[in-house]
Order: sequence, then C-alpha cells, then structure tokens
Amino acid sequence: MRAFLLLLVVLALGALPAQAQQAISWDTLAQVELQRQDGRYVPNFAPEVDGLNGEEVAIQGFIFPIQQTLEQTHFILIAFPLADCFYCLPGASESMIEVKTSQPVDFTYDPITITGTLEVLESDPMGMYYRLTDARQGS
Repeated sequence: MRAFLLLLVVLALGALPAQAQQAISWDTLAQVELQRQDGRYVPNFAPEVDGLNGEEVAIQGFIFPIQQTLEQTHFILIAFPLADCFYCLPGASESMIEVKTSQPVDFTYDPITITGTLEVLESDPMGMYYRLTDARQGS
C-alpha cells in the first residue's frame, strides 16, 4: 500500500508543467548597468536577469501604444503610467518592454498584467533591453 501511495505521489509530481511562469518586478529588470565596449555603450545584465532569458514571465505595467488602434498586438509595456506627455517615454530602457501578442489586447490606461516569453536583448538597434513574445494578457 505504501509503495502504491509513493508511486501516486511520484506520478503526480511528474505531471506538473516543466516550465511554469513566474511573476517578475520592474526592480528585477532594473538590475542592468551600461558598460563601454568597442566605442559604444552596451547593457550588462545581472545574473538574475540573464537567467530569465527565454523564460515565461508575468509582469504588470501600462500600455504605451505603437499602433493607433484600440486593440494592440505590438506595444511597449512601461513601468509607470503616462503623464501629460503622450509621445514621451516615461523612463529609461530598463523600465520598458517591447510586447508582441498573438491575440489583440484592448488599450487601457489602467495597469495590466502581461505574460509571455522574455527575451533579454544585448544589442537591440532601438535601445530596448527586453521583449515579450507570444504574449497574452493575464497571468
């Protein structure tokens, strides 16, 4: 009987998903410093941030639209709400994430949670440090 119960526990644990999403904070993403390399500045990410590359994560933020539509599939998620300047980004690169969704997300001024696969970008031509792909609204 004990062996049977042990077998059930082992099987149940094996049925858990191999890669579960984790909630991250903007403070975690802020663990980056610029270093001069070959005549230009490049981001140097903390090991904790590098370890998130390719992981499914969830983060809460605000939509900074790229498209002029009510439904967004490509936008910037920002750490702070938009203030009075709708064409000014409200922070540095560590407080923004480029988001690409498969399903449209309704634009809102309220905070939202976005879940997707995090890419840590070391040399993005637009100066972005982070990108979420296969993203969706919710945790």
